[in-house]
Amino acid sequence: MNTKFLLFLSLCFLVSACSGGANKNSGLTPMPPSKTDPTDSNLIGEINKYLASRSAPSNSQYDYVRYDLNNDGLREGLVLFKTPYSYWCGWAGCSLVIFNADDNRFNFNTEMTRVRGPIYIHQKATKGYKDIILGLSGTNMSNKNVVMQYDGKKYPANPMTEPELTDLLTPSVSKGFFF
Repeated sequence: MNTKFLLFLSLCFLVSACSGGANKNSGLTPMPPSKTDPTDSNLIGEINKYLASRSAPSNSQYDYVRYDLNNDGLREGLVLFKTPYSYWCGWAGCSLVIFNADDNRFNFNTEMTRVRGPIYIHQKATKGYKDIILGLSGTNMSNKNVVMQYDGKKYPANPMTEPELTDLLTPSVSKGFFF
């Protein structure tokens, strides 16, 4: 046989052996599709849906930040409601709502009450989500920082029942928001 022909057949065999084809038993695992980080306008739309579901006042005002709480490359939305004070806030603080980021959308996760800024996102994680550090003040308890830990589904709603932070809050272990 012709040497070029043998070389061509060898090359065809090599390419077909390495391609894996459509064979389910080829041993190759396909890469998962990449997810898209939702935009701020997606978050604002979800906040508006949340406000409507609660029949909240139309003049509700809030601040928000985006931060990746679970290291999946998608930034969650943390929304701290401010006014009307009588609706969103009380003597111990205001409501903080967390929306989980998914592929180009947000899903409601948690509403925490009695929250005052600043809040800190700790580098420690519990069940895949970073711990959130809140300061408690303005209550009948002494001022302290508490750790809000993810339970596998959501964060706790009431910081007054959560454990006190024993670590030092430094820029190397936490990131602060809502000052």
